[in-house]
Amino acid sequence: MTTIEKITPAHAASLVDTERGTVSRRLYVDEDLFELEMEQIFTRSWVFVGLESEIPEPGDYVTRNMGTDPVIMVRDNDGEIGVFHNSCPHRGVMICQADQGHAKGLVCTYHGWSFNLDGSHAASFHPKEFYRGGVPFDELGLHKVAQIETYAGLVFATWNKELGPLIETITESSRWYLDLLLGRTPLGMEVLGPPQRWIAGQNWKIGGINFCGDGPHAPTLHSVIGNRTTNWRICGAVHGRHDGREPGCDHRTGAKHAAQSAPR
Repeated sequence: MTTIEKITPAHAASLVDTERGTVSRRLYVDEDLFELEMEQIFTRSWVFVGLESEIPEPGDYVTRNMGTDPVIMVRDNDGEIGVFHNSCPHRGVMICQADQGHAKGLVCTYHGWSFNLDGSHAASFHPKEFYRGGVPFDELGLHKVAQIETYAGLVFATWNKELGPLIETITESSRWYLDLLLGRTPLGMEVLGPPQRWIAGQNWKIGGINFCGDGPHAPTLHSVIGNRTTNWRICGAVHGRHDGREPGCDHRTGAKHAAQSAPR
């Protein structure tokens, strides 16, 4: 019987052979490594949460995940953006169940604890009758991320208080692409319509590798869009505000393409 050594930070580096250009498959299936990545990467780094244009008005919110942590991104009454753990500090129940919405305040459906849009505790149901001993409700607001920064309308957050400025972590080449994509109009960019989501049984790293570093797979796997004879316009789901174009995009990726790409 083969014994598989438990992954440690030091061992994880040995799974990548930069000289030969090979990686161990454990990078994509090992549960211990996944937990290590969540702790070492997603709790310590800047994580993209959403776009400012998704919550244009006070009370607008969206729910996302930072690694395995569910969060709420909301605009408060002063127009400031906050990102909070989507969990009531009382019993841990998820506050917002919907993908997006608008609310005057955030309310837990379990015991009725309510919170202001800035995350502070607003009220509790019959606090004197049910909570004895001087509960410090003013200290029991929603757990806020350590830092929030934006770049070209993109909202990033981190749980790490010691992490340096966002701009220092974005490489020069990445900034060039972001500026090219997001800085096409003076009024900035906005998301049009609800998000389209696909759930795939794969490791979180596969998406980045597939879209950012594996273009050659397109002619084979996506033959309907990946050959030179296909009339393929890449326009995406993000447009400049009031730029005169009709919303929408033409990727030639409808039901036929979805069926071809489905896992087998």
